[in-house]
Amino acid sequence: TLCPWLPVLIATAKDAGMTTMIVTNGSKLTDSFLEANKTKLDWIAVSIDSLNAATNVATGRAILGKRPLQLEYYISLVDRIKLYGYGLKINSVISSKNFDEDMSEFIRYSKPKRWKLFQVLPIAGQNDLHIADFIISDEQFQTFINRHSNLQEITAVIPESNTQMKGSYAM
Repeated sequence: TLCPWLPVLIATAKDAGMTTMIVTNGSKLTDSFLEANKTKLDWIAVSIDSLNAATNVATGRAILGKRPLQLEYYISLVDRIKLYGYGLKINSVISSKNFDEDMSEFIRYSKPKRWKLFQVLPIAGQNDLHIADFIISDEQFQTFINRHSNLQEITAVIPESNTQMKGSYAM
């Protein structure tokens, strides 16, 4: 949403017959953007790793590194996304900072069509300097998944471990 010509890119992709989606933290999604793009943009994926303000600051999920998006903002955001008729997907990166959190109540409220859970992934040459404090074991990742396993009736919970992600995305 920082790209000023994003609406042109969305329209071009849609006009070429593609399913369109943006991934965002939502901090720049305005009602005017949502209204203007509702015929060309199919999905909005919102990156929400935690609903805890301190966790979001610790993981860098904060505006200018200091002001985290709050639960109230995320509730308002998912309400607005649905009001304009977009498909809602939530992406969460699970790390040492949030693997013990419970997001069930928020997921029940927001009812995303998909909730993707990514195990924090070390990428050589990309995040080497800071990743050590975030890495979790496969067991810790599975603990988070198990805590939310009862949400399958509300949304498609799609976990992706490090083994599943490696080689499956252009990184």
